[in-house]
Amino acid sequence: MGGSVLSGIIAERPLRGPVDQTGSPATGVVASVFVHFLFFLLILMLLPLPKPLNPLIPDVVRVTVVSRLPALQQQSLKDAPPEAALQRPSKQVSINPERLRPRPSEPPARKAPEENKMVRATQIFAGAVLATPEARQARMALPTLVDEDRKLQLCGLEAMEQIHVWDNTFQPERLVAYAMEDARVSGNSVIAEGAAFRSRNRWYNLQFRCDVTPDMRDVVAFEFALGEPIPYEDWLSHNLAAIH
Repeated sequence: MGGSVLSGIIAERPLRGPVDQTGSPATGVVASVFVHFLFFLLILMLLPLPKPLNPLIPDVVRVTVVSRLPALQQQSLKDAPPEAALQRPSKQVSINPERLRPRPSEPPARKAPEENKMVRATQIFAGAVLATPEARQARMALPTLVDEDRKLQLCGLEAMEQIHVWDNTFQPERLVAYAMEDARVSGNSVIAEGAAFRSRNRWYNLQFRCDVTPDMRDVVAFEFALGEPIPYEDWLSHNLAAIH
């Protein structure tokens, strides 16, 4: 019988708690709870602090948007876009958009050359312009063209710069070597008697003759003559764009 009583006391121990020296069960329970509470606090103090969570939002990726129409000349001409250099029939050369200014009410005054007299260039600019870091894209695109288009592009670049140097009231934006009639390419020479260029949102007649080096990297001779403004009503029939 003694074993049965002992077994029952052990089974009921968690509910009654230990008996203190005075024999009071309540005092033992309070002491046990207090000891366990202190032990629990000690464990919490020893635990390492949780690491902060990484943010779930990914880092923002900054993208620099590059314009599709890079400049073809520093100060006057900058890189033409690959589409302009690689696609015929445009044969148009873009220049620094900073040249664009408000359209004047009348064409700018200019010193007109004598009738049928060409202005001969005393300085060549195309090679120097293409050698600049800003013209890297155009410089890389030119060798991919067929010879005829490459000569037309090189001479068109020279023509726009020569016009601006000759009279800086002109701000050439586009040039079409075959606007009024086909340009002729023979050997290393280009003859364009029906060309047109756009300045300040107006198109002008132009004729020029241009000689390039055998490797088609530079111009060696150039002469040109400016004509009258092309009437607005004729622009569409000659595929002369008003803006682009």
